[in-house]
Amino acid sequence: GLLKITGDSDANIVTLDGLTTPGSLEVFIGNTLHNTYNGVKSLKINLKDGNDKLNMAFLDLAGNVNLKFGDGADVLDIGSFTALGSGGNGPSHFGGIFKAEFGADPGDFVEMTNGVTIEGDATINGASDARLLGDGTSPQGEFNLDVAFRSDLTINLADFGDVDNDGRNLYAINLYVQGQTLIDASENVDHFMMLMNRFDGNFTAFMDDGDDDLFINFSANQKNEFGAGALFNGGDDNDIFTLGSGNLFSGSPPVITNFETVV
Repeated sequence: GLLKITGDSDANIVTLDGLTTPGSLEVFIGNTLHNTYNGVKSLKINLKDGNDKLNMAFLDLAGNVNLKFGDGADVLDIGSFTALGSGGNGPSHFGGIFKAEFGADPGDFVEMTNGVTIEGDATINGASDARLLGDGTSPQGEFNLDVAFRSDLTINLADFGDVDNDGRNLYAINLYVQGQTLIDASENVDHFMMLMNRFDGNFTAFMDDGDDDLFINFSANQKNEFGAGALFNGGDDNDIFTLGSGNLFSGSPPVITNFETVV
């Protein structure tokens, strides 16, 4: 069934750690076990205001996931390593549509790491910083290792930039998208770095306003692969696209517009 969690205006830390049976999980509020649930298919979580953090790991849910954060510096962390639960570690799998809605505030941050698969269309709106880091060894699809989206992926970033102090507000390694990909940057300065990713469907990156930097120039063994159309639009202001020669465009040559510098 549907598991609903509703927050308040305080700063909350909520952890959902999966158990070995699909649909079974433990919910922690702070460091305290709140309850164990079985037969869960879908999630609807609204943490409301406050500087909230939602940890999710080793989950196997067949249905839709709807996550909403209000005002405050909020963090969504999805991966394969449980923080508090008793079920051990393993990849996370979501069988339906996935939506994460942030308040577009400074400090809003989404991180997916080490084996996350989402079957339905996925949308991430309003995060200032996105870090999508799989654990594979090549740009080819490596499920249970990659951060993988079997349908479409849309990311719309807010204006407040780098949260985790890695110098980027989009960092993607071993990201695999089988559907279409749209990454819409903020109206401020954006720094994107992407390596060893695979996009089967059409790929679009809109950098929008600001003096932006898009870097995908890596050696052949760390190349990005684009299996269909690829559109890179620098938007306004003074933008730099470091493309290099190692990436693979097997569908059609990339379309590059509105970048003042391409190297």
